[in-house]
Order: sequence, then structure tokens, then C-alpha cells
Amino acid sequence: RLREAGDDAALERAFFDFRCADIAMGSGHFLVAALDRIEAKLSAWLTLNPVPAVTRQLNRLRRTALESLGELEAGAEVETGSLLRRQVARHCVYGVDLNRVAVELARLSIWVHTFVPGLPLSFLDHNLVCGDSLTGVGGLDEAVAAFEPDADPQAPSLFRSQLEELLARAEKSLRRLARTSDATKREIDRARAAHEEAQQAVAPAKALFDVLTANRAGACHLPENYDEDTFAELSGLEEVAKAVRTFQPVHFPAAFPEVFLRDRPGFDCLLGNPPWKETTVEELRFWTLRFPGLKSKPQTQQREEIAYLRDKYPALVSEYYSEIMWAKKLSKILQNGQYPGMNTGDPDVYKAFCWRFWHVLSRGGYIGIVLPWSAFAAKGSKSWRRTIFSESVINITMCLNRNEWLFSDVNPGYSICMVGINRLENGGLKNLKIYGKFNSFNEYKIGKEKSPALLTPGDLKKMDENWCLPAFQDINQLKMFKKLLQHPLFGSMDRVDFYARPYRELDATNDSKYFTHNTEDYPVFNHRNVGHLSWDESLGSFANCDWETVIEELSSRRALRCTRKDSPFYGMSGDWLNDESTLPALNPRIVFRGIIHATNPRKVWFALAPSDTILTNKAPYLLFWHGDITVQSYLLGVMASCIIEWIGHLKINLDLSYFILNSFPVPKFDSTNLIAQHVAQLATGLAIDNRSYWGEWGKVALPISDPIERSDALAQLDAYVAILYGLNESDLALLYDTLPERIYGREHYEMVLKHYRRIA
Repeated sequence: RLREAGDDAALERAFFDFRCADIAMGSGHFLVAALDRIEAKLSAWLTLNPVPAVTRQLNRLRRTALESLGELEAGAEVETGSLLRRQVARHCVYGVDLNRVAVELARLSIWVHTFVPGLPLSFLDHNLVCGDSLTGVGGLDEAVAAFEPDADPQAPSLFRSQLEELLARAEKSLRRLARTSDATKREIDRARAAHEEAQQAVAPAKALFDVLTANRAGACHLPENYDEDTFAELSGLEEVAKAVRTFQPVHFPAAFPEVFLRDRPGFDCLLGNPPWKETTVEELRFWTLRFPGLKSKPQTQQREEIAYLRDKYPALVSEYYSEIMWAKKLSKILQNGQYPGMNTGDPDVYKAFCWRFWHVLSRGGYIGIVLPWSAFAAKGSKSWRRTIFSESVINITMCLNRNEWLFSDVNPGYSICMVGINRLENGGLKNLKIYGKFNSFNEYKIGKEKSPALLTPGDLKKMDENWCLPAFQDINQLKMFKKLLQHPLFGSMDRVDFYARPYRELDATNDSKYFTHNTEDYPVFNHRNVGHLSWDESLGSFANCDWETVIEELSSRRALRCTRKDSPFYGMSGDWLNDESTLPALNPRIVFRGIIHATNPRKVWFALAPSDTILTNKAPYLLFWHGDITVQSYLLGVMASCIIEWIGHLKINLDLSYFILNSFPVPKFDSTNLIAQHVAQLATGLAIDNRSYWGEWGKVALPISDPIERSDALAQLDAYVAILYGLNESDLALLYDTLPERIYGREHYEMVLKHYRRIA
């Protein structure tokens, strides 16, 4: 249409109106790859649809390059693609990184990739910026929401118009920068001057954004008057200036006004692999990074070694506390920013990056990022998932980094997601395609040729109130999971058979004052003692404690917390709360592993801890509001079945968190159902032994005497639970085909089938 109108200048601008960014640049390889893709498509289009202004620009660059070569011109060839790639780098590609070396490496990568003999290196100071992309302002909507929190987002905003006017002051300089072709050293100088003028022009807007960053850091209050003089005065205050120096914010609208003043503000494409670290500093991790091998030692030796290192290296101790202070500051500013969920769960930086990518993306734009699976499974990312699933078409390829085939510096047990997001411009069909999990490049190549599991936002909402994404490998797994969802969820308040809430006893860190290392004191156990339907004290204890002191403390906590609505003790009967003998630590109870090692093939571990057992937070226990011992035995059997293990592989990455546990479907217990009764008897028989006191549990148990009988009982349990879920033989085949052989071998599967056919 622009060509038909004869508007060559507008056609030239439209030709380069692709904005691709890489927020965490690293060495710039994402930017280089994006540059190649854009150049290839534009070259093909330009061949069929010549744009006069662009053609003149490329021809001028070619003439200048050949003239500069002088005597070398005869043997030189300047390809159109090379010239176009150079212009794409100037017009289309952007990057932000906190590491100055990463920025310089990105510039170097692009210079090498766009080198044309006879032409100077392009001016990239405007496009590639050093600073923190999380502590600054991501878009005008974010600034308006901060200064006018009660305003209707759909209504016209005088403040937004003011911001746009401040940014528009740089338009003249930016147009001059865009017209400069970097053909000569003089043009490079002109481009630099235009960039500096643009920065001066947006200085009032930057001052406003700086004040907002300082406010989130707790350094100042937001003003009541939104005029330039007020923000200039506030930005000059030492507290504000110090916050800006500390956090080095990049305010995207001020850094790239041409991107955020378009009809479709924001970048058209975002690429990257954001850091996966937390905004916390763990002492063991700090020392292990500097002294490898420390983490592999027993905990007692770790503590002794750290004490020794603290005495020997006081400078490192100072560095450790400095990192703690910085982490606290960063955590505060991120929690006060536009990153919902940062206050929930671990304060992972990738959560903030997920939101930042979304904030700076244009309508109709694309995101291509690498994320940990926890981005789609952790509770803290619920708001982000709900937002993108409702407004995008998404493609997720899940990979397990086994043998480090994907990343050499990432735990081989980590699940990694390669994510493609297309933000829909005007609604449309929203869906989610899932491929994987792939354990090798060969599996990846084969698997990508198969049909993915296809979900809609409605499907996800039904599966989990937190919109968590199970790691489906294909459509058959999705169908079976939907069949399991016909049963009520573990944490449903509507259950009439039982209601249980997970709870932790002593925190391994916060309650360390109760721990001793005197082996004559009472043992304290953790997740390592929780086996598959077996409690194993022979694996040793986490620590020791004074029994009477800890019991007194646990009794006191129960009495204090019974009035808090967020406590599992809330709502329990007065008789139970006032009876010392009902204290959970004094009685047998169902426990599970809260933490799952990445390389462990089993994801769900449930057992029965004997009476008089003290546990850490790594081994939470179930506190029942209602449900007798038989029902609890039944639940133990279901949670230890192969079906729950299969669901665990779909949902669990590194820990079985409470909200994941609450999302497990569990068939309702029916006291008249003989199969349900057998599940309770088998589970209890497998869980107890003759060495401890089990109280009422012993009356439910079906005695199991030897390993052969135990293997058969485990197979019976899986067969009975499969029938309760309504699974058929095809479902069982799918289940055992996808679970690791190290958990269930062929012999176990055949035994399960035998019992299934006998009962079904």
C-alpha cells in the first residue's frame, strides 16, 4: 500500500520495522541467529518486491565500500545480503545485559558477523545496552499502573499522554540516527551525536522512571505532582541517585523510544536464556562454588569445613555477607515491581524475567526462551501462566538434560523447556502444544516429528487450579490423565472420606538451635529415611536433639497455632488439642519426601513413620482433620501406587510441594468396596514392621512375612488401585512403558496384570 502511495520514506521505515531483542545476551549468539533469520527473509522479499529507498541505500553502501578499498577493489565482491545484514543489525536488533563484558562480546559478535570490507564498524551503542533489565521500567503501562494504581487501564490517561510526549522529544534525533547508514567514519560520528541527543531528549522521562525504581527500593516516595521539575529534583537526591547506581536500571521506553512509541509498542521478537538463580544466598552453595567438593561431604563434615574456611578466609566471609545484603535489596525491588508471584515460593530470578519478556513484547509478537520446567509447575508462576495461556499460542519442548546433552553446565537431572510463545494480537484460538520429554538429541529429532499433546486454557484450568503444566509426552498420556481427573483431588475441601493437610515439624535451618551432634541424644530424621512404603532408620539420622525439649516446643507450637486459619491445627477439636498423647510426634503418621533429587528415578515416596519420631521439614507428614485409620491406610496405599508415581513424573521436578500434592486425583474411599479395603490392608502390611509400636495401624495391616510375598503384595496393590481409578489394560501398558525401568521392571508389570485380570 505504501508503494502504491509513492511514500518511499515510509516504505523504507516499514521495511526495517522488525524489533528483535535479547534481554540476557551472554555472547550475543541469540542476536546473531535472529539477525540471520531476519536478513534471509528480507532478502527473499526484496528480490521479489524492490523497495527503491532501500535499494538506493544498499547501492550507496556498496559504492562506498569499493571506493574505500582502492587498489583492492578489483578482487572484492560486496554481496547484497552482507549489506542488508549490516542494516538489519542497526535497525532491528537490540540487547540488554547487566554484564558489561557480555555487551561488548555481543557487539563484537555482530561486528564480525556484519563485517563488509571497506566499511567501518557499525554504531551499536544505541542498540546494545548495559544495565539491569529487571530493576527498570518495562513499558508505559507499567509506569502508568505504578503512578495511577486505581485508574481504569482501558480509559484514556493524561499521565500516559505526558509520558509519550516526553519520549517523543527524541523522535527527531532517532530519525536522524535511523537515516545514518554508517558508510563512513563521519557518519559514525553523526550517529553517535544523534544517539546522545536522543538520550538528552528523554532525560526527563528517564528521571521519572529512576524515581519509580528508587521508590521500589524504598529510597523515596512517589510525588503527588507529576511535572518535570518535580521528577528532576527527586532524581537529583542522593538517595535516588544511590539507588540508580546500585541497581543500574534499564528503562526500556527511555532506552529504546522508537520501539515503544510505535503503533504496536514493544519488541516483535524476544530471544534468550535468562539466569535461573534465586535472589538468596545459601552459605553451602557460596563456599562450594569456591571450594568444589564440599557439597558431596556428609553434613557434619560440611559444617566443620565451613567453620575452618571462615577462620582461614575472613575476606570471603565479608564477600558472603555482602552478597546476602545485595540479594535482600534485589529481592525487595523485584517484589515491589510488576512481577506477580515473586513473594510466593523461592524468589527465582527467572520468574521476573518471564514477566519482563511479556511486558516488553508487542501484540502479535513472539518469544523464544529457555526455561526450567518449574516455570510451568511452581506456584509462584501461576499468574504468569494464566496470563500467557489465555492470550497466546504456545509451543513447549521438554527435555531432560541426561548426560548433559543439552547444557554442559546444568544439572543432568533438570527438566528444561524450550518455549515458543506467539502473543495473539486480536484474540483467536489459544492452545498449547507440548513435545517431550526428550533424553537425547536423537529422541528430540524423532519426537518432534510426532503429534504433540494439545491443550486449551480450559483443559489446564480443570487439571490444576494453579494452571500447572504436566509433562505430557504425547496425546495418549493426556487422554489417560484426563481419565484420572474424573476422581476428586487430594486437597479438595469437598471430600467426604478424608481431608488431610501436609505439615512440617522442625525446620532444618530455622530450628537448628534444637539440634545436637551427640549421638546419645534422640535422633532427628529427614527425607532419606522415607522409603517406598518403608521407614528405614538404618540410613542414619539428620541430627540429634533433646527429646523433652523438642516435645515441649512442639506442644507449645500446636497450642499457639490452633487459632490461626492458615495452620493445619486450626479447626481440630478441643479434646484433641488438649490431649498431650495426640501430639503427632508421639504417634505413627504418614510421611513423604518433600525433596526429590533430580537424578532419582522415583518421584513419590510415602511411608509410615513409627511413634516417637522427630522429623525435619524435608519429610512432611499428613495431619488429618477427618478420616479414620482405615481411610488413612487406604490413602497411603493409593499414594504409594504406580498410578500416583506416573502422575508424579508428570508434575514433580525437584520437590513434592504441598500444592502439587493437593492436585493429585485420588479415588474416593468406599467402606463397602472390598478392593478399597484390600488396598488399606496391603499398604499397612507393607509399611509396618515388628520393631516399632504402631497402635491402631497394626489392626488394619495384612501380615507380610518375606521379600517374595512383599513383591507380590506390591503388585496386588498397584492392580487394585488401577481398578479403583478405572484404568484398562491399555492404560497400564502406557503407564509402565513410560515409567523408568529402574522403578518397575517387566516382572512387576506382569504380576500386576495377573492380579488385575483376576480381579477385574
